[in-house]
Amino acid sequence: MATRYIIITVIEQIGRVIYFPIYFIMFLQKKELPAELLYETDFSDLGDHDNY
Repeated sequence: MATRYIIITVIEQIGRVIYFPIYFIMFLQKKELPAELLYETDFSDLGDHDNY
C-alpha cells in the first residue's frame, strides 16, 4: 500500500504583501543590480512653450 501525503499550503495576501509558508524560502533568490545603471532622458517635448 502506497503512502499518501496531503500538503496544505496557505498563501495569504494583505494589501501588497504576500505571505507564504516558511518552506517557500528555498525558492528565494537575491537579485543583484548592475554596478552602474545607464538611462537616457528625453526632454524634447518640454521645449515647446509656444502653445501655452
